[in-house]
Amino acid sequence: MPKAPIKRFRRLPDDEQSRVIEMAWEGRTPFEAIETLFGMSEPDVLRGYCPTQYKR
Repeated sequence: MPKAPIKRFRRLPDDEQSRVIEMAWEGRTPFEAIETLFGMSEPDVLRGYCPTQYKR
């Protein structure tokens, strides 16, 4: 069962998911800005678009 950050990420519309991934990947946007815009912290974003890499 997916954890809350993954569920939160998947609830975003596809275009917003793409934007979050793009912002995180390109590295120019600080994660604080992503958190302000989308309500997702850095670990939430990382777990959202790459959940198998960040299992705990």
